[in-house]
Amino acid sequence: MASDWDKVLAGGALDSQSEEIANDRIRGQALLARLNGSPAGDAPLRQQICHELFGHCPDSCWISTPFTCEFGRNIHIGEKTFFNFNVTILDVGEVHIGSHVLLAPNVQIYTATHTMNYLERRNWTAYNKPVRIG
Repeated sequence: MASDWDKVLAGGALDSQSEEIANDRIRGQALLARLNGSPAGDAPLRQQICHELFGHCPDSCWISTPFTCEFGRNIHIGEKTFFNFNVTILDVGEVHIGSHVLLAPNVQIYTATHTMNYLERRNWTAYNKPVRIG
């Protein structure tokens, strides 16, 4: 049986009532708070948090804080990639960022999308459009 995430990542609607998704959001936000509160000079701690937060994040990456995301689990980062301050990623869908990528301050990457029909928008149904950066 497919998980709620399998359905979302296959293009289905995000079920805001899903216990699985709600728990992943809570987990991601707790790890994000730890990352943003960690000392910039404590690379081992920050790497350990990033390994837990992201779908993939090698030790050669640097994530400047503050950093913001929704889940973290759907973000996959390549080697020697750098996020400058205030990067925001809404990862309802998968975000794949390649190796040797430098993200400037205040970069925003959004995978979440909603219908353009104003009546349907009242349901707050969210979908995703994955993002790939080479």
